[in-house]
Amino acid sequence: MIVNFVCPRCGTEARAGGASWDVVCTGCGGSIRLEPSAAVLAGDGVDRCAVCGAEAFYLQKDINRNLGLVVVALGGLMVFWNFLIGIGVLVLLAIADWALYRMLPDATVCYACKSVYREGPKNPTHRGYELTVDEAFEGSGNMPAVVGGSEPNGPVAPTGQR
Repeated sequence: MIVNFVCPRCGTEARAGGASWDVVCTGCGGSIRLEPSAAVLAGDGVDRCAVCGAEAFYLQKDINRNLGLVVVALGGLMVFWNFLIGIGVLVLLAIADWALYRMLPDATVCYACKSVYREGPKNPTHRGYELTVDEAFEGSGNMPAVVGGSEPNGPVAPTGQR
């Protein structure tokens, strides 16, 4: 299983998983220690976030959102160039979207820190995104501790000392 997350200090995207759950941030050089649960280490699916410790997740299709937005925007612009061709392009894009939705795997996303877990089994208790659950975690500050590196206000406290 692989997890993509954001460094709590500098906002640089980081990746961990497999055999290594200790990460050195490429942006600030800080050491980030993730704490995967026994289920994650055993490959049984995500039950607790290795990044923030939260236990609330949702499923989404594992696709690049920016790419999808660009494709739809270009299809929409075709309508202004030639209406009938534009409508035809949008219909083709809808069919391609449906096919991709059926083929692409699901990714598990943590509500609290937005870490994305890929290439692992689905936990049957996780469902699709729910706004009310996400609002409960908004601004919760669940992020891992960073040790070392270049911190303008000194190093962040080790995990458990906040």
